Amino acid sequence: MFFPQSRRGAVAESFLPDAVGEDLIEKILEAAVWAPSWADNQPWDFIVITSPEIKKRIHEESVECKKNLYEKSGWGWAVSGSRCLTGKP
Repeated sequence: MFFPQSRRGAVAESFLPDAVGEDLIEKILEAAVWAPSWADNQPWDFIVITSPEIKKRIHEESVECKKNLYEKSGWGWAVSGSRCLTGKP
């Protein structure tokens, strides 16, 4: 499930509409806390967001930020459905 995929560096491109239970969230965060970090400095903070409205706002803002980044870099930007397509100038 999650852990074998994360070890391979796989990228999720689709998600189930079902909510994730708190027990699974706790297991994922437990694994993340024990992940190695440079000089054991553990530079992470975790925020769990369960509100669909807030998730949607975060997604919309991230798409806009990525679009601005690509426009400034000179790379191409196109949105096809829910996927963003890019290409070198």
